[in-house]
Amino acid sequence: MSRLILAFVSSLFITTISFSQYSDPNLYRVGFLNGNNLKLSFYNDGQIAGFSQGVTIRGNWKGNDYIGDMTPLIGVELPIKDYNSDGKVDTIHSVIISRGPRQGQMNEKDPITMAFWGFNPKPGYLNSSLEKIPMSNDRSSWPSFWAEHPDWDSTVWNGLYGKNFFAGGLETYFRIDDNADEEVFKLYGFLPDSTNMNRKGLGLNIGIRYIQPADSNFNDVIYKVYDIKNEGTTTYNKVFYGDIIGTLVGGVGDSGDDLGSIDSITNTVYSFDYDGLGNQGQKVGVMSETLIEAPTNNNIASFSFFNASASPDMSEDEYLWWRFSLGKVDKGPLWPMDGDILWGTNYFSLAPGETKRVVSAIVMGDSISQINAKVLKVKLLWFNNFIYDPDNINDENVITRYALAQNYPNPFNPTTTISYNLPKSGLVNIVIYDVLGKEIKRLASEYKQAGSYKINFDASTLASGVYFYSLRANDFVSTKKMLLLK
Repeated sequence: MSRLILAFVSSLFITTISFSQYSDPNLYRVGFLNGNNLKLSFYNDGQIAGFSQGVTIRGNWKGNDYIGDMTPLIGVELPIKDYNSDGKVDTIHSVIISRGPRQGQMNEKDPITMAFWGFNPKPGYLNSSLEKIPMSNDRSSWPSFWAEHPDWDSTVWNGLYGKNFFAGGLETYFRIDDNADEEVFKLYGFLPDSTNMNRKGLGLNIGIRYIQPADSNFNDVIYKVYDIKNEGTTTYNKVFYGDIIGTLVGGVGDSGDDLGSIDSITNTVYSFDYDGLGNQGQKVGVMSETLIEAPTNNNIASFSFFNASASPDMSEDEYLWWRFSLGKVDKGPLWPMDGDILWGTNYFSLAPGETKRVVSAIVMGDSISQINAKVLKVKLLWFNNFIYDPDNINDENVITRYALAQNYPNPFNPTTTISYNLPKSGLVNIVIYDVLGKEIKRLASEYKQAGSYKINFDASTLASGVYFYSLRANDFVSTKKMLLLK
C-alpha cells in the first residue's frame, strides 16, 4: 500500500510541476565545452565567448586563442502596415541579439528600467541548484524535469533526436526567448500574439545545442544547432539567422594582421593570420564556420570581413538588417586588419507555431585546404545522424550513397522537413502514405541533380496519426514513419 501511495504522489508531482512561461535574466549562467581540441566558453542566452572576466577559456584551439566572441542574431521584418498612424505604410525590422561585448550590444535596453532588450534563458534548463547549464556528460547538471517534457526527469537526457539520444561526446541543450525585448512594443505597439497582451518581443522561442562529436575524426569541430520557433500568432515572411564572429587568430596582441574569406561552394567562412604566426611567434592555423542546414537553402546569403573598430552598432536594428541584406557578400579584405566576420542565411518565413532549424559548425584546421577536407565529413556526419561512415566519401568529395533522413521535427504539427541525399542524378519521387497504404500527397516528382536536398511537408489538412513517406530515386527505395500530433 505504501508503494502505491508513493507512486500516486510521485505521479501527482510530475503532472503538476510547472515553470515560469517566459525567460528570466536571473538565470544567466556560463558553461564550458572542452570535449575535444576546440574549447569554448558559452552563455545560456546564446552568446559564445565574448567575456574574459571569470573564465579561463574563450575560444581556444590547441592552446591558442582564435575566437573572441560569437553573437547569434535573428532578424525579422514585421508585417507591413501603418504603425505610426500617419497614413503611410511602414516597413519595420527588428534584430534580436544576446548580451555581448560589441558596440551598442549592452545598450540594447529599456531607457527607464534598464532591462536588456534581447534573448534571455528560459527556465527549466538548469539543474536543481540553478547553477549548471545541462551537459550530456554530467548528470548532476540535468534539470529535475525538462520544461518541454515534464515527464522526463533528471535521469533522462533531452537528446537531439529524442529521449536519451547522445549525438556526440559532449553536448549541451537549453532554450532562450525574446520576451524581454519590448523595443517594438514601446516604439510601435507591436505584440506578437494577439491572444496574449503579456507576450512581448517577436514571439521567438529558440532551442540551442552545441555538440562536440566523440569520433576522433571530428576533434576540431563543434556543431551549433538552432531550432527557431514562432510561438505567437503573427506570420513573418522575411526572417534571417546571422552570426557575428570576433576573431582572435594569433592571440591577444596579434590582431592587426587578420585576413578573411568565403567559399561560396562549400558555404564556409574563414579567418586566418597573414603571416601564420601568433603573438609569441608560434604557428597558428585557421578558424572557420560552415553552414550545414538552413530553412530556404543551405547557402550563405550575406558575408563581410570588417575591421573590428567598424563593428556595427548592435542597438541599431535597421542598420543590422541592412548589413545582413540578401546578396550583400564581400569578397574579402584587400589588406590585413584587426578583422571580424559576419554572415547570414537567406530569408525564410516563419508561421505561427512553426519551428525551423539552422545548423552550422565551427571547424578548425592548420590551413584552409585542411579545413575544406574536413567540411564534407562534417556535413555528412550531420545528415547521417552522427554515424560516421568513411565509405560514404570518395576522392572527389561527393556523396556516394543514397540516404533518406528521419523527418524533423517528429512528432510534428503541422509542418516537418524531409532530407535526402542523391549520389547521382535521376527522377525523384517523394510520396506520403497513410497507415493503409493510400497515397495522401506527392511532394516531388521531378528530375534532380546529385546532391543533398530537403523538402517541407505541410499536414494542416490531415488528422493526427501515423504516416509514411517514401523516396524513390533510380533503383533506390526507402520508406520511413512519422507522427502527426495536433
